[in-house]
Amino acid sequence: MLTLEGTVLHVYETPKGVSKDGEEFGGKARVQLIGDVWLRNGQSKRDLIDLTVDDPEPFKAVEGRSVRVPVGVFARGSSAMFFHAKSAPEPLEIA
Repeated sequence: MLTLEGTVLHVYETPKGVSKDGEEFGGKARVQLIGDVWLRNGQSKRDLIDLTVDDPEPFKAVEGRSVRVPVGVFARGSSAMFFHAKSAPEPLEIA
């Protein structure tokens, strides 16, 4: 299992719309996490990650706090896309 660790900055819903083909899109809950990404030279940089979630409520409850979140990941082009599955435990707050 993969785990992301960071601070919950914001919880939001993507805008809904209709494509040219008449297909609906959007309306998904997202969480913005900021955390350290370690570099090869031993230094770190801050990175913002958008995490797709099915239930935003547990994340709203810990907004502004550091958490660990079990995630799944897939590649889209050259980017990694993260998601929090329904069956995964809620975010774990760290002290």
